[in-house]
Amino acid sequence: TMDLSPMRTGIVIDTGPLTLYAFSAFQSGRYLPRVRSNIPQQDLSGVTHIIQNIFSLTRRVFVTAYVMAEFHAIARARGGLNGEGLTQLVADNMEMLTKLEESQVGKDDVLGTKGVHSRFSEARELCFADTSIILSCQQKDAAVLSMDERLIALCRKLNLPAFHLYYDCYLSF
Repeated sequence: TMDLSPMRTGIVIDTGPLTLYAFSAFQSGRYLPRVRSNIPQQDLSGVTHIIQNIFSLTRRVFVTAYVMAEFHAIARARGGLNGEGLTQLVADNMEMLTKLEESQVGKDDVLGTKGVHSRFSEARELCFADTSIILSCQQKDAAVLSMDERLIALCRKLNLPAFHLYYDCYLSF
């Protein structure tokens, strides 16, 4: 089993876990299969319970504006929501969303990682949301919770605590 104790003090949540969590609460999880990513259908319920447990056990859950924007875009594209549906998704998750602490990661900081001389040369190819997660993880001394294997591998290479929701948190227990 993997040691998940670095998550106790705080996590920076990526779009995948945030989306699964939000859609599990939305209309009794009716739209959850649309946003399940690469998680097998039979494990979906268990994975959403793991997210709920992580949220209740960790002291602080951080999110960046880039992740919130990506969450909204995925809810529209993969979730098939727009207008009233998006409004209802947010309303159904208002308590959880207001508990998330925003981690301020500036555009200039994100762009600074994309330069040739950046000490994060590996992060140059990451999207802005993933880059903001790495910067936030360092800023807040928190662990990353994601389902993005490439992001997790880079975090680990940079000696940042990072956990894959499905492989590290669900399948390990």
